[in-house]
Amino acid sequence: TEYKDHNDIKELNKFYIDKFNYLFNILSNKNNFIVGRRGTGKTTLLYRAYLECMLSFGKKYKSDFISTNNNLGIYIDLNKINTLKNDSDENFERDFLLDLIKEFREQVNIFWKPNMIQQLLVDSKNEVENIFKEIENLIINGQIVDIVGNMSLEKLKKDNLKIGVGATETSAKINLSIDNEEESKNNYEVRPIELSVSIFYDKLSKIKEKAKINQIFIFLDEYSSLNEIKQIKLSQLLKKLFDSRINIYYKIGVIADNYNFGELRLDRDLHEISLDLDMIISSAGSIEKGFEHLSSFIQSLLEQRVKYFLPENKLDDIFLDKNFDEIMLELTKASMGVSRT
Repeated sequence: TEYKDHNDIKELNKFYIDKFNYLFNILSNKNNFIVGRRGTGKTTLLYRAYLECMLSFGKKYKSDFISTNNNLGIYIDLNKINTLKNDSDENFERDFLLDLIKEFREQVNIFWKPNMIQQLLVDSKNEVENIFKEIENLIINGQIVDIVGNMSLEKLKKDNLKIGVGATETSAKINLSIDNEEESKNNYEVRPIELSVSIFYDKLSKIKEKAKINQIFIFLDEYSSLNEIKQIKLSQLLKKLFDSRINIYYKIGVIADNYNFGELRLDRDLHEISLDLDMIISSAGSIEKGFEHLSSFIQSLLEQRVKYFLPENKLDDIFLDKNFDEIMLELTKASMGVSRT
């Protein structure tokens, strides 16, 4: 799955096995974190849920996992966001939100183009694009609006151009008289002003309405790739963003024992979906029953893979005259819940 891109992700629908009802859980109206060891299928599950969102824009869409149509999925690999790789935590919230909106914009205008955007009137498309620009300006200007002290206007212009803000005496709210002598001074302070989440979501709601989107699922993968400080900072931002009243839900992939959600409350703010072996055994009621479920899953998984890649063959054809049941037993023991193995 990790080598697929958005263009061929539809192939997942042909060989994904949902033995443990993960899809129904991840597409629920809750904020979830998906936890498991490496190789248990977290990324695959997030992609499969993302695909279900893509499919929901089809006219004949019917799903066993979600009741609404037109559900926008936004998949983000946190390990690939440059602003999160930097050591500096300055403007963390602003940079992350800009990356989020960038992904949102791309997936609305590119990946969903065949299904959704072409159905909109030209005026509506232009209006959606304008709202995206408003959101970007809101994020940038909402963070840097209060400037105190003497400053060089030229330096201010250069600084603001780096982040795309139009620098003028009015827009920067400079209440100081600047003459030629003060042009050379660079002594000023930029005070960060907290972004209003309600205004931010008001803009997103307009996009939802114009694009006829019912729900938005934001899939944040590789949360555990962030250092602990950034995990806590991101969790603080997510706490502000969690608001089910506008039907935006976050699904976060984490590695077992390597995540910190700060002040977010588990089973209240965030609900767990575990892909680990102990959860399979716990839900089955015993080790023996859990192993049977796992063995059935491994066999189904392999049968579906063979059907996809070798349509002329069956699974037991590959092993010829060997003891098929014994082979399934050994393969199940070898994987022990890590399906990638």
